[in-house]
Amino acid sequence: MLEKLKTNVNLIKRKNKESNQEPKKEFLNENDIYIDKEDDLTVLTNEIEETKEKPKQKVNLNMDIKDVLKSLTARKKKTVTKVVKKNRVSIDIGSSSIKIVEGMYDGKFVNIKNIVIIPTPDNSYQDGNFTDFASLNNAINNALVDNNIDTKDIIYTIESQSIITREVKLPSVTEKDIKQMMQFQVEEYFPVNLEEYIMQSKIVDETNTNEKKESTLSVSIVPKIMCEEYLKLTRSLMLKPIALDMNDNSIYKLLSESMKLGEEIEGLYNKTIAILDIGYDHTNIVIMEKGIFKFSRLVEGAGRVIDQRIADALDITEAEAEKMKLEMWSVLSENDTEPEFEEMKQIIQTSLSELSGEIERIFRYNTGRTAGHQIQQIYIYGGTSNMIDIDKYIETTFNIPTLKLNQLNNIKLNTKLEDANIMECANAIGAIIRM
Repeated sequence: MLEKLKTNVNLIKRKNKESNQEPKKEFLNENDIYIDKEDDLTVLTNEIEETKEKPKQKVNLNMDIKDVLKSLTARKKKTVTKVVKKNRVSIDIGSSSIKIVEGMYDGKFVNIKNIVIIPTPDNSYQDGNFTDFASLNNAINNALVDNNIDTKDIIYTIESQSIITREVKLPSVTEKDIKQMMQFQVEEYFPVNLEEYIMQSKIVDETNTNEKKESTLSVSIVPKIMCEEYLKLTRSLMLKPIALDMNDNSIYKLLSESMKLGEEIEGLYNKTIAILDIGYDHTNIVIMEKGIFKFSRLVEGAGRVIDQRIADALDITEAEAEKMKLEMWSVLSENDTEPEFEEMKQIIQTSLSELSGEIERIFRYNTGRTAGHQIQQIYIYGGTSNMIDIDKYIETTFNIPTLKLNQLNNIKLNTKLEDANIMECANAIGAIIRM
């Protein structure tokens, strides 16, 4: 009863603050979806109201694709976009925790004003879907009020096995022409009812020789019902939706912008690197080559499996198991003689071995698709990457230099946040980068 009263009071506070706010527009259609930049995959925004609506071009589906290409490439005007220098709230909802970051991207640095990490309410979220909307809404609203976060523009970054991503090759084409070109290819790559999805894409590679002119695209489709849930949450929180980004794109932007500044990231432009987001339910693997996003894959194996196995073996709660996993034991420890620690060591090493097998499979796929391009550097982040010496374990397993992504040269923290652990909220930080 006390918690419910607190929630109602917080809602009243927020409504009082926003009494002079303009009414929000209802939207969720393909006119409201846009790409900010070549390296920025965005599937949701209402900033369309700030731009003039352009008439849609009709495509004759009986035309040959080469004829369509010819008509499209005849109008290659480059548009110049400006960085919007204003504070925004970025939220990454995960199975274990909700990461809330308030900050601004100034074109060079992400200036972080606030970081809040709260537990995800039990049974409220599963693989990108809201299973208890009220609990999630109340938890996020209370966190915003309790931490005096009054910024209205909101960005979400998401991850889900329901999001389907494919690599598509097309005759050389510009970003703004992709949608029309994909009309001829989409059914081949996505054997689903596309009316139930929102499609976005970005160019990840281009070949321009006398023999071949070709663009390689990373194309993703996101269930519309998932987008609608996030819109519903935004309206309930009385905020202004800016974008629905994806975790692999968010971390790519954060790291690629860091590379541009040089310093400790210097030299990575010439390397193939893997970024591992070792979360609670899944591990997301992003491959970058010479500073360019190549592909990402979501694999099974992460913190939840380890916690459940430890909890079952030692007859403790999963919360206690997680605490032991993160604080009491190194994954490389060889000196513990207590029976419970020996059992725990076996559980963790077995679980990490299984995860390493999944990671190795993706690494082999990368080498197979691009001959000779071996992974040369690994970065890890996410809640489970807080395990003691897990970076050393991964480095030893793959014989590849491995670092925890606990600091980057393009992140500026408020003085009160100097000790903040950015590994858990890196996706939310990266999503703030919009150009």
